[in-house]
This record gives sequence, structure tokens and C-alpha cells, in this order.
Amino acid sequence: MRRVLRTAVGLGVAIFALSVGLSLALRHPRWSTAIRTFNKRVLNPQMLRIAGKRNVYAAVIEHTGRWSGMPYRTPILAEPIIDGFIVPLPYGTEVDWLRNAIAAGTATIHRHGIPHRVGELAVVGFEDVTARLSPKMRRRFRFFGIDRFLVAKLVGSNGSHLTVAH
Repeated sequence: MRRVLRTAVGLGVAIFALSVGLSLALRHPRWSTAIRTFNKRVLNPQMLRIAGKRNVYAAVIEHTGRWSGMPYRTPILAEPIIDGFIVPLPYGTEVDWLRNAIAAGTATIHRHGIPHRVGELAVVGFEDVTARLSPKMRRRFRFFGIDRFLVAKLVGSNGSHLTVAH
């Protein structure tokens, strides 16, 4: 039992240290670029296997390439709100998926196995979304230094099927 407890505590400390390191790295431009590139090339393709499915925290945004017209899928975190979603932008506003979605004016977010068509896409600051987020998510986004968000409103739905945690 002690061994299990020591392992759990050690794992907890390691996860905390990784979180702090990631938080600091995201604030430094050179590391942020390296992390973004690694995620795009290595983690995102793996994450797309499960993202957007039932009981998975990650969602998927389907968007159309602004130059190619090709459909793309990108794993994201999409926090539900009454009329749509708030999507944190840890890598800033110059990422391809965001530029594509804004250029198209619409996208589809798959969350927990349900597709949600979204439009009226707007990039806003932390102060604009803080009241619409749960305290847990406010703390998490502040900890990681995320200060820009995409607000995406549902198209053709009243949002009654979204589960909003506050």
C-alpha cells in the first residue's frame, strides 16, 4: 500500500512539475513555437483518433482551408457555454485552424460524439470570457497564461443539448 501511495504521490508531483514547465514554456516564444510544432506533427494526429468522441475531454473542429478549400480536422478544447463554445488559444491567433475557421465564418465542433455547427466566430480576451467560465476553467486558463479565446456561437440550435458546468 505504501508503494502505491508513494508512486501516486510521485506521479502527482511529476504531473505538477510538467504543468508548471509547460505553463512557463508557453509564455516563451521560442518554446511555444517548438511545442506547437511538436503537437501539430506528432500529438495531433494521434489525438484525432479519440478527440470529439463520447467521454473524451478533447473536441475536434472541422474547418475548410482558406486557400485549398480542403476539409481539415484539428483537436481542440471546447468549453460549452449556453449559446456555443469558448475555445482557448494557447498558441495565439495565428494558428491555421483558427484563420481557416474565421475566413470561412463557420465550422463544426465535435464534442462528446455530437457535431455542433458554429458561426459568429470572434477572438476575445480573458476578461471577455471570465464570467462565462467555471471557476475551475478560469483558474486553469490563468495558470497556463492563456489570454485569448475563440467564442463560437451555435448555428440553428438553442443549445439545450449542451452540458454547461459552472
